[in-house]
Amino acid sequence: MTPKVSKEMRDLLSEIADRNEASRAARKQTAAPEVGIFFAFGGHLWVNGTPLKDAVAYGDFRIHDEGHEQFWAKLQKANSVPSDLDYDVAPRGRVAYSTKTLSFQILADKCLLKDKRMLSRIFQVMHLPTSPTQTTVGPDSHYKCPGCMPPPKD
Repeated sequence: MTPKVSKEMRDLLSEIADRNEASRAARKQTAAPEVGIFFAFGGHLWVNGTPLKDAVAYGDFRIHDEGHEQFWAKLQKANSVPSDLDYDVAPRGRVAYSTKTLSFQILADKCLLKDKRMLSRIFQVMHLPTSPTQTTVGPDSHYKCPGCMPPPKD
């Protein structure tokens, strides 16, 4: 049996829900965009990012200062990914910020770029602008999982 809730209580709960929703929306809008590295493995996305304001300079780019190999080792230590799997086997990528074009670049494994759900998740988790003039997406020759490698020539 459901207990009866007074109109006053329903109104109060509705007001609290509205405030929570407004607070969630405000946090989402104020979240700082990040640069960083990521892996997609077993349906999961692992991101190691840095707010743009704290990113390190690398030529004409601002980047996260930790590499994929180090991040993968941390994931292995946490038993999040298989300990016997090398980091370069998993689809991976990077978000960098170009100080020349004033835009973000998502560079990733082609397999990962085909996964629209995962790509959308990267935009969301790293708080990236969705405008094509503010964030570009493309492959990078450094990021090729075995599924993206051409078959060996005999």
